Amino acid sequence: MNNQKEEKNQGIGFLSVLKSTLFAACG
Repeated sequence: MNNQKEEKNQGIGFLSVLKSTLFAACG
């Protein structure tokens, strides 16, 4: 159960980085 929570947090962080990269590319 604890591992699942950690994985979810990593996924959210990855999405944040992906969004930042997209904004940087568009800007």
